[in-house]
Amino acid sequence: MSLLIVELFLILFTYIKIIVISLFFQSGILWCDVKSGTVYLKEGFWAGRVGNGSFTTHNCPPQYCQCIKDNSSARGCVYKLGQMCKGNRNGILCGACNKGYSVLVGSEQCAKCSNLSMLYFLLYAVVLFLLVMLIMLINLDVFTGYLNAWLYSYQVSKP
Repeated sequence: MSLLIVELFLILFTYIKIIVISLFFQSGILWCDVKSGTVYLKEGFWAGRVGNGSFTTHNCPPQYCQCIKDNSSARGCVYKLGQMCKGNRNGILCGACNKGYSVLVGSEQCAKCSNLSMLYFLLYAVVLFLLVMLIMLINLDVFTGYLNAWLYSYQVSKP
């Protein structure tokens, strides 16, 4: 009987610990101004409605969210619907680019879409196609003399 009470106590303690941690340490809400109805967030947090329409906060990816300060308080960032994201971003956790923008290759920035990037893609595709055709033309595989001679001469000449 006493073992059962100890187990129930441990389970209850675990649930209380989870609730306390989620309320005080994981929440991005710093404080609320009841008079104006303004919500103030901790810096680096995103806030908004998700899924079933419930209001939630979450750590924002670095450089995605902006902190809007107001004149009345230096504490926290003001929550303003539709103004949480910076750098031409929007959506949940500022994870999407605005219309007409796309994520740059090798970066996390959203930049205006252009036809120049399509030309670069076409150029890379043509060069890759020509390279494959050249390999097929000289019938290159791992065991041919051309590749072995080139690798040997490269290893010998390497300082």
